[in-house]
Amino acid sequence: MSSGRKRKKQHESAFLNFIGRSYVARLLIYLIFFFIAALLVQVTMNAYEAQSELDFMRWYYLIGFFAITIVGSEVAVFRRSPSNGVIVMLLGGVLLQAGFLFAATRLVKLNYVQEEYHYFIVPYALIPVVTTVLLGKKSGYFAAIISGLLCSLQVPDLLMMSMLFLTSVVGVLSVTVSDTIRKRSQLVRNGLFLGVLSLLALWAMGFFEILLMEHFQWSQLLWQVVTVIGVGAVSGMVAASLTPTLESLTNITTPATWLELTDLNHRLLRRMQLEAPGTFHHSLVVAALSESAALEIGELGEKARVCSYFHDIGKLKKPEYFIENQGGRNPHDHLTPTMSALILIAHVKDGVDMAIKHKLNRDIIKVIEEHHGDTLAYYFYRKALKQKEESEKEALDDDVEVNRSNFQYPGPRPTSKISGIISLADAVEGASRTLQKVTPKSVKQLVNEIVTSRIKEGQLDCCELSFEELSKVKESFAKTLRSMLHQRVDYPKEENHSPKEPETKPLKEV
Repeated sequence: MSSGRKRKKQHESAFLNFIGRSYVARLLIYLIFFFIAALLVQVTMNAYEAQSELDFMRWYYLIGFFAITIVGSEVAVFRRSPSNGVIVMLLGGVLLQAGFLFAATRLVKLNYVQEEYHYFIVPYALIPVVTTVLLGKKSGYFAAIISGLLCSLQVPDLLMMSMLFLTSVVGVLSVTVSDTIRKRSQLVRNGLFLGVLSLLALWAMGFFEILLMEHFQWSQLLWQVVTVIGVGAVSGMVAASLTPTLESLTNITTPATWLELTDLNHRLLRRMQLEAPGTFHHSLVVAALSESAALEIGELGEKARVCSYFHDIGKLKKPEYFIENQGGRNPHDHLTPTMSALILIAHVKDGVDMAIKHKLNRDIIKVIEEHHGDTLAYYFYRKALKQKEESEKEALDDDVEVNRSNFQYPGPRPTSKISGIISLADAVEGASRTLQKVTPKSVKQLVNEIVTSRIKEGQLDCCELSFEELSKVKESFAKTLRSMLHQRVDYPKEENHSPKEPETKPLKEV
């Protein structure tokens, strides 16, 4: 009834799934990180010709650094995501930061850069900023701390460690101070800002001594300014270009990407506008309800909006069978309740098929799959029960047993807060069309009834929405619905004030 014999599925290799979640693989990742970090420290300190005392103590510092890395990784990353791919990205970024410092020391050795200037060419904040954009501020601060510790082991220089900590932490703050990065151009601006900050910090920490030199040259000062600000700008551009690639590798979607996905010119949405305009309007209303509610509880509004746009794309298979697209003729009048329910329920699986075919985001696919949970197509179920009762009264021989499972969506129930909000918004929007009189009391009562019903059915048990958050969601739904369903003033009809033509009386006969 929906889309063919074989349904599309998201195939995942069992081996890759094991590697992505296994504790053994995670321990192996830590060990590889430790050996590469130790090698970088050894090579870099040899380039600096470090003293033997420091060389002897280095391994004790490395062991402590390794312990901090494991504990910090578990706290900063794995409370958010169980995937080992995330830890590979995080620790790989820390090693890359250490590699930048090693490259700077090699340039000094090869006499390409003067030793007192090599601090300028290290992109201190690049890795913490990228980590913050992808994984959040906790992981960003963790990357800043671990990068600082590893680089301080490479170069026993208090100035270097202070410089790295300062610019890294400010880099993380520059991302989090505006809550989220909604445009990639913000990363370039942040890079320029960090470049200026790094320059001022370097001067303040002792590099301003160049101004007091006997043979001072303005070209040296200009070289500092151009290099530091240029490195900051390039870091911003690299961060902006790296994030899409890292998103696809780690299955993480940033706010900037969700904002890009809000474009209504997607092929499926364009089809919906033309083939199922009622469903398209319904999706827009659900998006408005979901976005406002998500923002109220601190979730990402753009994500809720995008997922709402696509949650009913499965109705494109048979748009005329859904009431919002019907122009007067209802094809369900000629079908049995079981067949009607089958067509209705199939739009969830059809939506998943279409989403996989068009390579939509995994979070969107989950919302399509979960937005009805395992609820009942109640209208057709009641219609089937009524027909059964009538057949029993008439003592007909062709009595058919009504199986409840035939009228139930396959699920699963919502497993995330965004999915739970969209599930409620979808039900609230549909029910709001039945309101005879729109008043604040009637709207609030409708929202309360639907949310209470879903709680009793257990539909929200897996989505982690607390009662406090549900209270905020209900208030947001009621407020948004009142603004959408407001009644207009009953304007009086315009009266015709044009002068009347004089009546003509018949002439009297003389």
